Amino acid sequence: MFDVTIFKKNALAASVALLSIVNLSSCSKSGSNTTNVTPQGTVQLDTIKVGMPEATFKDATITFVVDPKPAASNGGRTQYLSRTYDKKGGQYVAQCKGDKCFVLQTLYMTNPIPKEDALEILKTLLPADAPQQTKVDDSQMKSDKVKTPGEIYEFGDKYTGILNYTDKTGTKVNTVSAFDLGADEVRKGLNWAGTPPKGSEATKGGKGAKGAKPATEKTTTVKKTESTESSPAPGESSTSTSTSTETTTTTTP
Repeated sequence: MFDVTIFKKNALAASVALLSIVNLSSCSKSGSNTTNVTPQGTVQLDTIKVGMPEATFKDATITFVVDPKPAASNGGRTQYLSRTYDKKGGQYVAQCKGDKCFVLQTLYMTNPIPKEDALEILKTLLPADAPQQTKVDDSQMKSDKVKTPGEIYEFGDKYTGILNYTDKTGTKVNTVSAFDLGADEVRKGLNWAGTPPKGSEATKGGKGAKGAKPATEKTTTVKKTESTESSPAPGESSTSTSTSTETTTTTTP
């Protein structure tokens, strides 16, 4: 579901780079058939769950709007932003593909929330059939490479959650994410603990590879070399909000 994602100044930039998730989404489970949308085109945010039909967001034109940026529709997906906010000031972001929402997030970039509150919100983003939490991956909290870490929360092999923290103390959260995928699938699209997946642009020194050394070729005949910037692959995405603080997600498969 994620294409190699390296976030700059965005809701997910808090610590996690999402990769290849858009591609993985086509393999995920079918979600609930319930949309909860009123005839007036509204939906209560606290009823929104990951895995719901895309119609939930498409029909709720008063509550959600399609992200107009061209990059937000790359990879065959559509991104929706909530016009309203939850009780703690969070804005919802839903990424949909194959007529379902495969990633659902709440953003608290202006006013990060306590971890305890974030965990409660994560539970509300998961559907009723989600199993109990089975495991927590806190490897980023222990990594010296990551200044703004995140944690992966596993719910059996069906759903996954991620909390993005503002710093290494792990007390304040700026992004809560729920995935309609098992943790193993989600990890295939994560730049976790500062280590890009094998074969990603980051490991090749391509565009968006933060701190990566450019590839060099030894030769005895060439006197000078020209560097060519690799063009972004399809699947590069951007996330913007209707708030005064814009968030941008850049994804490079």
